[in-house]
Amino acid sequence: MRLIVNKILYLAVMLFIISLISFIAINLAPNSFFASGELNPNITEESLTQLKEIYGLDKPLYVQFFSWIKSIIQLDFGISFSSGMMVKDEILERLPITLIINIVSMILIFAISFYLGIKAALNKDGVIDRFTSQLSLLSFSVPSFYLALILMYVFSIYFEVLPISGLHSQSGLEGFEYYIDMAWHLVLPIFVIVFGGIGSLTLYVRSLTIEILKSDYIFFAKARGLDKKQILRYYIMPNLYPPVITLLGLSLPGSASPPAEDDRRNKIVFETGKACTNLLKLGIKPLDIVTFEAFENSITMLNAVGGSTNGILHLLAMVNEAGINLTYADFERIRKKTPHLADMKPGGNYVMNSLDKIGGIPLIIK
Repeated sequence: MRLIVNKILYLAVMLFIISLISFIAINLAPNSFFASGELNPNITEESLTQLKEIYGLDKPLYVQFFSWIKSIIQLDFGISFSSGMMVKDEILERLPITLIINIVSMILIFAISFYLGIKAALNKDGVIDRFTSQLSLLSFSVPSFYLALILMYVFSIYFEVLPISGLHSQSGLEGFEYYIDMAWHLVLPIFVIVFGGIGSLTLYVRSLTIEILKSDYIFFAKARGLDKKQILRYYIMPNLYPPVITLLGLSLPGSASPPAEDDRRNKIVFETGKACTNLLKLGIKPLDIVTFEAFENSITMLNAVGGSTNGILHLLAMVNEAGINLTYADFERIRKKTPHLADMKPGGNYVMNSLDKIGGIPLIIK
């Protein structure tokens, strides 16, 4: 409880400081809110004074600031200068379409990036790999606003095949036609967002997959005649991520070892969602669970099932993201005191399915 209160207080202080800095920066700007009106000969001084009174800009700065903070807490963002409507109403009006664009873009970014990254890694130095690298470089290099302008000019103005703005070409559409027309209007904005987002994620997935494919157990799997897709599906994911994720506390014990096609997965998904909901209600977040001791448990588990070079690399990457001080010396210290309990691949004779049949990860934990 004390931790939760401390975090809430820290968040409140940080938001207050950010608000103060933003308010000072706005008021230090050379132009005023009514700069255009002050230069307009048709607007009288009395009108400007009245507008300043309406918006509270005639009061001292400290009064304006605390009045602004009070309004933000009450979700009162004032009146828009351009439309004259309440800002809150305009935000709520535009929120649904904003969420649609971002959710669809995020799904497409992940799907395309994972496909291209894995495909490039499986065909390293090949045509697909070179194409993916160049595409990622282009994604990094081209500013989104510039790409948007080019696409608008080419497809909306020159060829006139895509709409340049708005959500609908005509009013009165219903049912399927309504959503098709909306989707057609969202092609350009979603494409720009997706193109700008796939570069970094594609290269990350490619790099991670290449490192995994260098492992010894991948070499033995290739010697057995398995193709690259089978290696990714049956050797990398099943033997690396389940024990690590389970011991980190990000999934329920026993939820990692059952095979993907096992009927128990449905119950596991339900119980995991239920546990996550309960944790959120208690104010417990991933970084509250992923502690130094949790990483020690993960290292112990990896050693107990035979260890993995990629396990070390992935854990160190997680440690860095979590901001925890864990070194190679900790790996060696834990290795020396951990017994080898499960003769698992790549160096052993069994796979995760075999371990699952006799009790799975919870058995190793005991």
